[in-house]
Amino acid sequence: MKTLHCDPNRSLASVGTFLLLSSAAFASPIIDRFNDPSAWGDVFKFDAKSDISVGNGRLNYTSSTTREAGAVIFRRSPLLPTNKDWSIQVDAHIDPFKLTKQNQFSDLFLGVGKTNDWRNTNVKFEFCRGKWGPEPDDYDIQDNMDVNGRDMPNLFVKEGLDSPNVSLRMDFSAAKQTITYLFDGDGPAGGYQWVKQGTMVVDGGRYDLKMTSKDTFTILLIGSSEFQKVGKGQAWLDNLRITVGNASNLAVQQPAGSDLTAGESRKSFGTHPVGGSGLTRTFTLRNDGAEALTGIRINTDGTNAADFKASLPAATTLAPGETTTFKITFKPSASGTRSASVHIRSNDQDESPFAIKLSGMGVE
Repeated sequence: MKTLHCDPNRSLASVGTFLLLSSAAFASPIIDRFNDPSAWGDVFKFDAKSDISVGNGRLNYTSSTTREAGAVIFRRSPLLPTNKDWSIQVDAHIDPFKLTKQNQFSDLFLGVGKTNDWRNTNVKFEFCRGKWGPEPDDYDIQDNMDVNGRDMPNLFVKEGLDSPNVSLRMDFSAAKQTITYLFDGDGPAGGYQWVKQGTMVVDGGRYDLKMTSKDTFTILLIGSSEFQKVGKGQAWLDNLRITVGNASNLAVQQPAGSDLTAGESRKSFGTHPVGGSGLTRTFTLRNDGAEALTGIRINTDGTNAADFKASLPAATTLAPGETTTFKITFKPSASGTRSASVHIRSNDQDESPFAIKLSGMGVE
């Protein structure tokens, strides 16, 4: 797992082999909050004193030694195809421990590896706290890549981040055979604001992974450290999101900064007098994908749909990273519980329509 700065001087090739399970049928997106250890395979350790554990809403990296240490864990499914777009993202946290020694660090990685050869052929996105020059560094992010056991030159390094929380994301385009790196510099706080760091072609040239249409990627999560003991709760990952489908990715928030989940989220409009002015809520739509989000349209249906009036979206096409809004106004026409659903349609193949259940109460 060779890196430019946070370097445990260990290659994934040094870790033992394992048997991968075949990819089962799955629905996208998958949101893994690390409450189900059975979704994950065995932990492969660089040394006996480091570990990765899954449970209680986090994946924790720990190490009881100040010597170089590290551990890798893989997700059993889905295995990510080369003939479909996919996107993976995760939130990462590393405590701001004091930096006193040269090459002292702790880091976390979001990565994918060629399923049948993940140790030698892999692509990783690293978040690190470490000390490298005469002055203490803060945090940095960078790409890492091994091809046939060779450490490849870094595509980018961004240093001097000041938050112990970030979010890492990797998007794969099947048509272009590229992997794009994006990050959010303060994690999920305030909603995701993705910044593109770079894109590499993985089919040909310097970074050729030599993947065929029959090959798949396995999701890897990794932690490592040196000159730093890492206790439980000091370095962790959470909220892994896996989307397999087109590269357009609709995100919906209400209120702004609070992400909703398609088909699961509910929004209450509270209690209001029949015939009164009611309540209006503003919903934010954002394209979290690498391609344009098009054909955005809104409609409501259900038992009391007429009580929940949706406005037209301010824009019907969003470029990557762009946002728009629409509003829903609840005016109860009768007393009692009122319910409906809003459906947001677009060219997002995985979440169209994006359905949200609505409720409110009317009183005389």
